[in-house]
Formats: sequence, C-alpha cells, structure tokens
Amino acid sequence: MLEKVSVNNLNNFITVHAKNLSHATHLIIDLTCLNDSDSEIVSSVNMLKKVYPNMRIIVLADDDSIRDDNKDLLRRISEKGVFDIITLL
Repeated sequence: MLEKVSVNNLNNFITVHAKNLSHATHLIIDLTCLNDSDSEIVSSVNMLKKVYPNMRIIVLADDDSIRDDNKDLLRRISEKGVFDIITLL
C-alpha cells in the first residue's frame, strides 16, 4: 500500500510518528520540501535506521543539495546507511 504523507519538518514527524511506521518498508524523503537543519535531517535518518533497520530510505536531492557546500549532508546521510540518493538536476 502506498501512502503519501506531506510534512515539512522531518524531525518532528519522526519524533511523533516513528512508532506508526512499522508497516512501512520504504520511505522517500524529499530534501527540497524540508525546513529541518542538516543536523536534524541526519538525526531523523539515524533514528529511523535504528528503529527500523530493514526500512529502505530513499532520498531525493535537488541541484542545490549536491553543490560542493552542501555535499556534507548527503555524505552524512550515506554514513547512516542510506545509499539510495536520487539527484534531481
């Protein structure tokens, strides 16, 4: 079953609803829609990977996310075990 949840604060969503995601096998995170800081995004991804180690997390990143000054966020996300990163140019 596919369910779309539109939020602009990933950290708040994960903190409040993490226990309700047990049925989910995949989660797509679109970085262009978030108001979270880089640290909050990484922390949220880390929490999800700890609670649901088998959940496949897919990150959508735009051109701004892959510029040299922003590559640190994508590196930090990949260090948490998320390797499905799709760039939208």
